[in-house]
Amino acid sequence: MAFNKLRTCTPEADWRTFKFTVPSGVTKVIGTLYLINDTWAMVFASEDNLQGGEPVGTSIAAGKVVLAVYNAEKILVPKLSATGSAIEVGEKVYVSAAGNVSSTKDGTYDTCIGICTESALFDDTAVEIDLKGDSMTDQG
Repeated sequence: MAFNKLRTCTPEADWRTFKFTVPSGVTKVIGTLYLINDTWAMVFASEDNLQGGEPVGTSIAAGKVVLAVYNAEKILVPKLSATGSAIEVGEKVYVSAAGNVSSTKDGTYDTCIGICTESALFDDTAVEIDLKGDSMTDQG
């Protein structure tokens, strides 16, 4: 379930969410980053299943309401897994339209959404970050 993506489940944890309706003609996938209007957020759970959560990778159909996490001090997000794409603690992370992140700002990865909080090797498929999907969108 997507709950294992969120690494800050203590009472003092700083994570913020909003609900939105999946637009017609598309689906959203649990555990995936999306640009929702002006904010990058991870689809966390459908409103139908907030208590139990769905497994990561579950598709949510158009018209369903989902909960999206847009700010989390520690969350595991999809990472570019290719040669030269290691990410070190403290580096800014940039997101692509495909919803994965890299530490390299280029023509594909241009929007900063946070910093790395746990190093990831080049072949890792995920990285732990401090997600700031709402406030860092316009920062380089």
